Amino acid sequence: MIDAEIQSMLTQNVDLLFTLGALPTARAKQAVESTNTPVVFAPVIDPVGQGIVESLLHPRGNLTGVQRGNTIPKSLEWLLTLVPGTTRIYVPYCPEDEVSVASIAPLREAAATLKVELVLDEVSSSEEVTTAIETLPESTAIFFVPMPSLEPRVNELIETATECKIATASLEPYHLETGVLVTNDINLFSIGKQVARLADQVLRGVAPADLPVETGEIFLGINLKTAKAIGLYIPDEILEQADIIIR
Repeated sequence: MIDAEIQSMLTQNVDLLFTLGALPTARAKQAVESTNTPVVFAPVIDPVGQGIVESLLHPRGNLTGVQRGNTIPKSLEWLLTLVPGTTRIYVPYCPEDEVSVASIAPLREAAATLKVELVLDEVSSSEEVTTAIETLPESTAIFFVPMPSLEPRVNELIETATECKIATASLEPYHLETGVLVTNDINLFSIGKQVARLADQVLRGVAPADLPVETGEIFLGINLKTAKAIGLYIPDEILEQADIIIR
């Protein structure tokens, strides 16, 4: 499906391709290799490690864009700060989703540094996750990594966790309004402005290879409605550090 859409765009001789996420960006890179069509991407977690660009400063080829950066360590730290009694972090992920798998290594490192047990669970359906959530032991929180194949049902999983009074964190900032307790990640509106600026330069004739990959600005978000629902008190000194608060 992605390949067909990209080819359709190239057939129409578009001036620029904009891609969201690592998989569409990787496919677009392959498709434009023998063309002069530029690609601007966002937000990709690790564009160098995922083989999308050669380096952040000198992307090479037809691509540039905005990286998400490794926000996992700080995200996990904020979750533990909000819920200091947490001893385990349950992480459901889809082994078929490259973006899910890419999150596991930095999560392992962050958990080891913060001395918290990481419980990784390979899942293929939302039902598996729901069952696991309903049987999690006390002092366990949930860290949601991106799961494109389950995304339509992730909101339900967040609701289930809240009903079970389990604290949650997510790498997807829009999950904050859905009910996740805390996010510490990029802001899509801010990313959009960065991408628009890069695209404007490319359309004015600047080669993507000459535009360094940018890093998205990070925002701390806290959902007070969820905190209240799970019986969690968040001190004012922490709330003062938040960029976004859902009340």
